[in-house]
Amino acid sequence: MRSRVDRVDNAMMRFIRTMISIWMRLFYKVEVLGVENFPLQGSAVLCANHTFYKDLLLLGSNVKRRVRWFAKAELFRFPVFSQLITWLGAFPVKRGKNDRGAVKTVYDLLANGEVVGIFPEGTRSKDWTKRLAAKKGFVVFALKTKTPIIPASIIYREGPFKRSQLFSGIKVIFHKPVVLDYEKVYSNEELTSTGNDIMNIIYSFQSNGGIMDWHN
Repeated sequence: MRSRVDRVDNAMMRFIRTMISIWMRLFYKVEVLGVENFPLQGSAVLCANHTFYKDLLLLGSNVKRRVRWFAKAELFRFPVFSQLITWLGAFPVKRGKNDRGAVKTVYDLLANGEVVGIFPEGTRSKDWTKRLAAKKGFVVFALKTKTPIIPASIIYREGPFKRSQLFSGIKVIFHKPVVLDYEKVYSNEELTSTGNDIMNIIYSFQSNGGIMDWHN
């Protein structure tokens, strides 16, 4: 039986996600496609492009399951904010270091059938037209836990200089799950190549040298 604390945490999580989803759809005109591609049960690695602070909110508030996210440890220094982002599914990671605790947390979450959200590029891309090199860790997580990868694309309709404005228009696309060959032993080159293939799916909305194609 779940404890009273767990029940309160789950209720707060659902309430906050619902409020964020309503806020995003009303004030940022969010359009969500491919929700049927998001699994309703079982473990999954959700990965997406990352250009703005609200990307985590856009993804996590528009699916029916809790998504657990990496968040830099510094954000957990403030008790109230720490509780808020914990309700949203975040857990701390020490950036720039080999944080074995965070890695173990990812494996434990996936082993327990949860969804872990990762931005493979590791940081926000400040240049809207340039794609950053993806780190291969998300592929390793999926392989070692035999977990499908759900690529997602976030498209800001008005481009880099207007993406923070209200009513600007945002499209979120959840692509079909990618199931890897779990019996194969991947070389480092194959891990990198597989990661790039998945990033190609995520960035498939780009055309004409990096201009966002809203209509496709």
